[in-house]
Amino acid sequence: MTEPLVSVCIPTFNGSRFLKQTIQSVLSQTYTNIEVLISDHSSSDETVTIINSFSDPRLSLIVLGSGGSASDNWNNAVVNARGKYVKLICQDDILKKNCIQEQVRALEEHPDASFCFSPRDIVSPGGRRIIRSRGWKPANDVVLLEDELSTVIRSGTNPFGEPCSVLIRESALKSVGRYEGSYLIDFNMCMKLWSTAPAIFLNKSLSQFRISNSSWTSKLVGQQAQQMSQKYLELCKNFPTLICTADTEMGIRQAKKLESKRMVLTKIISLLHI
Repeated sequence: MTEPLVSVCIPTFNGSRFLKQTIQSVLSQTYTNIEVLISDHSSSDETVTIINSFSDPRLSLIVLGSGGSASDNWNNAVVNARGKYVKLICQDDILKKNCIQEQVRALEEHPDASFCFSPRDIVSPGGRRIIRSRGWKPANDVVLLEDELSTVIRSGTNPFGEPCSVLIRESALKSVGRYEGSYLIDFNMCMKLWSTAPAIFLNKSLSQFRISNSSWTSKLVGQQAQQMSQKYLELCKNFPTLICTADTEMGIRQAKKLESKRMVLTKIISLLHI
């Protein structure tokens, strides 16, 4: 049986520090039927030079003009995806060798699901593992919005994880439209997908999310809790029978605590130079 094509999409902007490792982790996957689409948002560093240093025919570069937002670049990265499945990965994160193979298998076994998500390891700029297998671990493999939405709200974060943790069915992605937002680009998309079809949880750590002062998440410190609070209030209006005021209040408190913890962890890692 022919393996379905997977489109791995990498939005980049001045990502030369870690980009080579990211691309290498994608091209060395045990699952080989992939296309790698890189959308560069007019970088001024060595990003494009690094991309062009790879001669793998599966890789192609699309240049996005200056201006616009991060979400514009994410959308530009996926707009030409031809795969049955789409994985978006940020320019400083890493896929473990069997990531795509395992997640494709999970979605092939659940043809009605919109996306699959897995835990990830949190690593330092130097690649040292800080937290093992981080992420929400629901009781059931098939995760339904009507059963777990209040749990997600109370978590105060995006329990599905960063884009490297997620594999999306392309038909579902196309049906819900564009990536939207700034800090919550990934969470907004997961919520749109989840509202149309179940998610699949795969309890294996299959990627590495890197914490550093230069990461996009770190640059949005101060906006994270505020944006999560606004999102929870929006979801409460959209799903009044699934979420109560207590859920949103707990989620908002937790979002503020988690933002403070992320700030402290990033500072410690920076000071230790690990």
